Amino acid sequence: MSTKKIGIQYDGVDISYDEYSNQWVFELRGRECKTDSLKAAKEAIDKPDPVKKKEFKRIPAYVRREIDYSGVRKFVPVDITSVAEQKAYCDTPQFWVVSSDGKRAVESSLRVYQDTPENVARMKAYEAADAHVGSLQKSLVKDMQKIQTVEVPDNI
Repeated sequence: MSTKKIGIQYDGVDISYDEYSNQWVFELRGRECKTDSLKAAKEAIDKPDPVKKKEFKRIPAYVRREIDYSGVRKFVPVDITSVAEQKAYCDTPQFWVVSSDGKRAVESSLRVYQDTPENVARMKAYEAADAHVGSLQKSLVKDMQKIQTVEVPDNI
């Protein structure tokens, strides 16, 4: 049984029909492509080359996060991996960040801080002051619990 090979050349690209897979086969930009129709093959050839995006170089930074429900806030190191799509309800730029444990998240630029020696020193001072404020608040709560409230007299 002989099979005839069906093929055409379109815009300098050889397109052939593969009877076994019932697809049109051609090489485009160094890669083998297969389509279900000759029209789809021509459309793929006519499509412009994909534009390569500039590579976004990771930027080391810090994000302020609440570590637990105690209200303790810490600056966590992250890498900014790209600029996120602007959300309609948010005026500030957004960044995609990856934390050291590999978790990705979108963060507001208002919560992402530069990784500089001056900033790191300020962040440590902030964390120390925040811890001091937390201990003062706990002390205030204990003192408040010691203050006696007014009791309703029995003869009323």
